[in-house]
Amino acid sequence: MALSSELRPSSEKEINSFTRKSFGVRSVKDPEPINSDTQFCIGSFSKPFASATIFVLAQNNRLSLNTRINRWLPEFAKPSIVGSETPTRSPNLLELLAHRGGIYSQKRGMNRRQARWIRDFRLTLEEAVNGIAGEELIYKPGTEYAYSGAGYCVLGRVAEVVLGQSFETLLQQRLAQPLQLERTTYFPDPEDPNIATGSIKGNPNPATPIFRLTFTYRSSEAVSIPRQGTPLVLPE
Repeated sequence: MALSSELRPSSEKEINSFTRKSFGVRSVKDPEPINSDTQFCIGSFSKPFASATIFVLAQNNRLSLNTRINRWLPEFAKPSIVGSETPTRSPNLLELLAHRGGIYSQKRGMNRRQARWIRDFRLTLEEAVNGIAGEELIYKPGTEYAYSGAGYCVLGRVAEVVLGQSFETLLQQRLAQPLQLERTTYFPDPEDPNIATGSIKGNPNPATPIFRLTFTYRSSEAVSIPRQGTPLVLPE
């Protein structure tokens, strides 16, 4: 199915065909049963949301997937590679989408500073990507695969620059609203009690962003439920 700004379910019958069944509780400290409106932090499964938003923009000729990102983010103009003194080119959008952009990977080990750019939810997306731009690439773009949450932060920032809107606004206008994903967002309300949280050592995981007084979700971190569907916990 092609993606476009008019992306919609084929019919109300299709929407209502979902089976609504929920199992479990909101957290180890909250015995309230989850329901079809409970939001879950779906971690890296929100990357398909981010990539679908990028593809919608490409299909509407707002950007080209083969364009190098330094067109919009000049701080990536001459990135260096770990262990090399020779600058290389910046990755293009397609390489970032495929985790082949050379941006550092949490699966290959990252230092505390690199972790901050993708885990400190007090940073704006612009601030985080400025930090990512200061890190060396781990290989020449397009030559290897390395799963990269940081690369998807960069994708989100490109979309923001292209249209002059926040990535949350783009997600809502281009994807969530047409698909009637009414509780899919990068900015859940911290006061909303109907949000499920994971646990660690028998307690709610303190790294969960909704426990922070101030936070900004990344283009690789979202909370969501399928409208009138069955909530699923999806690991990062």
